[in-house]
Amino acid sequence: PMSGETSSSMTKTWNDAGTHTIYVYEENAEGVGNTSDEASITIYAKPASPTINDIAAICSGTATNVTLSTTQNNVIYRLYRDGTDNSLNTIYGNGSSQSFTTPTITVEETETVNLYVVASNLGCNVRIPESNFKPLVVNEVPDATFDWPTIYKGVPTVIAYRNNTSTNF
Repeated sequence: PMSGETSSSMTKTWNDAGTHTIYVYEENAEGVGNTSDEASITIYAKPASPTINDIAAICSGTATNVTLSTTQNNVIYRLYRDGTDNSLNTIYGNGSSQSFTTPTITVEETETVNLYVVASNLGCNVRIPESNFKPLVVNEVPDATFDWPTIYKGVPTVIAYRNNTSTNF
C-alpha cells in the first residue's frame, strides 16, 4: 500500500516481474472511503546486460561477426557503433550464444571502433556499460604503388615500392 499519498498521481517501483492487480482506495476527511475498480498491470523483466566476446581486427571494406556470449529468450539485441544512433544489426535472443554480422566498415586510416549492444524486453532497455564496449580495430588497406622499370630477360631488376607503411613481399 502507498498510504498517505495526497496527490493525483503516485509512483511505485516494482521489484517483481509478472502480472499484478492494483486498485485505489480513497478516503475523505470525514473518514468515508471508496475503492476503485481493480486493474491488472504487467511488469516486464529488465534484461541482463549482454556480454560481447572479443573481436578480431579486420581490414577496411569488410564486415565481421560480433558474438554475444549468451542471449535471453525473447529479448531483442541491437548492435551499435559508439557515437551513432543507428542500429547496425538486430538479433532476437534464443537463450544461447548468437552473433551479429556488421555492415561493411570502411576507414581511411587504421581506426579503433567501439561497439556496444542494447538489450530490450518490451520497452525495458539495458545498454552495456561503457567499460564493456568492445574495440574493433579496422586496418586501412595499403595503397600498393610501384615504380615499374623496364625489365630485361636475364638482368636483375629492382622494383621500387612507394608507400609509408611496412610491407611484406
